[in-house]
Amino acid sequence: MDIEILDPATADFEEFVELQREAFKAVTGTSALDVLMGTLHSVKHFQRKYLAPAGKAKIVAVREDGKLLAVNAMVPETLRHEHGTTIGWQSCDTATHPDARGRGLFKTCVTALREQLTDGEVFFGYPNANSMPGFAKFGWVTRGMLDAYVAPLPSFFKDQTIAQISSFDARFDEFATRMIQPGTVCIERSAAYLNWRYFSHADSPYSAFAYTKHGRLDGFIVVRTLPLKTGDACVILEVFGITPEIEVALLHAARRWASGERAWPTLVFSNCWGERTWLRHGFIRLPRRVSPRQLVLMGTGVGVAGRQVLDLEWRAHVGDWDVF
Repeated sequence: MDIEILDPATADFEEFVELQREAFKAVTGTSALDVLMGTLHSVKHFQRKYLAPAGKAKIVAVREDGKLLAVNAMVPETLRHEHGTTIGWQSCDTATHPDARGRGLFKTCVTALREQLTDGEVFFGYPNANSMPGFAKFGWVTRGMLDAYVAPLPSFFKDQTIAQISSFDARFDEFATRMIQPGTVCIERSAAYLNWRYFSHADSPYSAFAYTKHGRLDGFIVVRTLPLKTGDACVILEVFGITPEIEVALLHAARRWASGERAWPTLVFSNCWGERTWLRHGFIRLPRRVSPRQLVLMGTGVGVAGRQVLDLEWRAHVGDWDVF
């Protein structure tokens, strides 16, 4: 058995995509969401995804007699907290060929990636129900659950300080440091990160709105439509404002945009409101047993410094999830 550590320049993405499709063909098409996620299994998508602003992804490939049996990747992202920044590596795109399951290749992949990390870094991700037990055996701990909130009706409230934008400029670099709260950590929302995440390809499904007052950026929100069985819904990928009032205005803007797209209800997946919040800003928390997708944030820190960052309070939104 051969184990390779690759990067975007050395990986064969045609082969990579073929394995991804083979590994997940049994579940693709079971819902509108699965069909949409299946479209992400393309060479262009992975080439773009694995060249992140924080650096190049690392990909582990396991072969036997030349045949690709399993892959796993991790993408570097800058984590911002009150003491500065830390490199976090987000685990993603785990896949094992159906003929090779039950042979411990998941453990092989995660072990190989873990060996690439250095002291002070963080290894994290959003494992699905099948891989959560495996990550737990590697010492990953749960750091948050992204609860689902729904606003069943659109909004017609209009705020002149909110305008739609087509890219993220240098103002977002300054805002990324200003939005950090003591004792918290999140993926740094720099202009480079946000443009890579949302506007790095011509067919981007995302729309973004900025809250600007007296020439200063004080908040933003990112949205998209998503097909569900009952029709299109609006999903808020992330929302950040300097004050709760600004976030409320941005949430109204998202629901107003949704009405123009004929996409409702509007959904938020986040841990920022807390699991005990049942009603906030017109959004009702869905019981976890009926949530469209369980999003569990897990991770491990490398060394004392890495564990200290991991133990901070994470501010996470569904936009952090590597699948979208």
